[in-house]
Amino acid sequence: MKHTVSRLACMILCLVTVCLLLASCGKQPASAYDLAVKNGFVGTEEQWLASLNGQNLRIEDIFARAVQEGYTGSFLDFLTDYLSVDPAMLSDAIYSYQARDTAQMVANSLLASVSVQCQTSGTTTGVSPTAGSGVIYSLVKNEGNAYIITNFHVVSYDTGDGNAIYQSIFVFLYGAQRTSENAIKATYIGGSATHDLAVLKVSGSELLKNSSAVPIAAADSDLIAAGQDAIAIGNAAGKGISVTRGIISIESKEVELSSDGKSRRLIQVDTPINEGNSGGGLFDRNGNLIGIVTAKVEAEGVENIGYAIPANVATRIAQSLIESFEAQALGDFIFEKNAVNLKVAEIGVTLSSANARAVWDAESEITRLTEDVTVDSISALSPAKAAGLKNGDVITAIKVDDTEISVTRAFSVTDAMLLCRAGSTVTITYLRGTAEGSATFTVSASHFKTVI
Repeated sequence: MKHTVSRLACMILCLVTVCLLLASCGKQPASAYDLAVKNGFVGTEEQWLASLNGQNLRIEDIFARAVQEGYTGSFLDFLTDYLSVDPAMLSDAIYSYQARDTAQMVANSLLASVSVQCQTSGTTTGVSPTAGSGVIYSLVKNEGNAYIITNFHVVSYDTGDGNAIYQSIFVFLYGAQRTSENAIKATYIGGSATHDLAVLKVSGSELLKNSSAVPIAAADSDLIAAGQDAIAIGNAAGKGISVTRGIISIESKEVELSSDGKSRRLIQVDTPINEGNSGGGLFDRNGNLIGIVTAKVEAEGVENIGYAIPANVATRIAQSLIESFEAQALGDFIFEKNAVNLKVAEIGVTLSSANARAVWDAESEITRLTEDVTVDSISALSPAKAAGLKNGDVITAIKVDDTEISVTRAFSVTDAMLLCRAGSTVTITYLRGTAEGSATFTVSASHFKTVI
């Protein structure tokens, strides 16, 4: 089979080259089918196209080779020229495929999405003070239990003396009418205003047991790149779950939000974001979570600048909060009293970045941003210092227990700290001059600080 595929690939590439040579001589290029016939194929064009099915070939690969050989037309031009297909018919087919593909992209993501309604009273009627969105992080369907990620600002309000959590929080599954019969009671179990993230818990819900709900699948948000699909699913304008689509504009950006004046590292997208999308998911073309929608720019002359918290940050914080919550001997849950705060490891190292640059990744065919991440200072009593890390070391990788992360941006180290637990083993790999070294140490409970 491999030999057959190889011969077929070579034949098609040769045909493309012949077509390009003909075109360069001012002649109308023959179609790939015509040239296949001249090279011995017997059958109709439909039969020739059918003969390609099941082969390990992609038309994108053939087009890329044609471009290398000097072809200057678009992909649509290429398909039209070399497959003898009517352009209008081809455009309709591509449009239909893309529409169907988008529906397939969001199929499971919709089932993992919820709208969130918060109130100061215990009922689901009347005007809701706040409406937002959320994603199902984990789910035990047969027990009707779930943990849901949302924004902290969705479930809290400013009292003047600080933030308070709404006493009544309800979630609605995708497809459910927003009536009291479909409202699922949720409980706030912990969060962080600094990161604008909160986790809700649903327990023993019959609606959840009998639903088609699924938990989200999360992508590695460190691997996203500008130009990739960014699909937002959320409770836009408080009118129920809806879908909008755009692209990633900037994969990582420090943004100071006017709502609280705090600076956060966020993903910037041109996906339409509306009030009510807060806390909802941002998904890639495979339906995997890449972020939690958190804000948008509202200014005259500005369109479609939205922001999302990277999925790696959101899921790591959620997991930490859940573990802390479940470690408590709760008994009867008392509103807010049993809720947990986020605790993050600090290892006494400050970092600086230099030599920021764009790098072409030949394997993924994506341009990525990278920088040199250097130890700027290190506390004398820190575990990293004791393990041998020094000022000026350029960090190339960090491993927390079994998770190893390549350090190409400073946030890689900061985000890795969200994986630490008391007793975690951390290994930092670095360059000192041209020599590679590593520092390994254990994180103890005393290295954690509470992040409100």
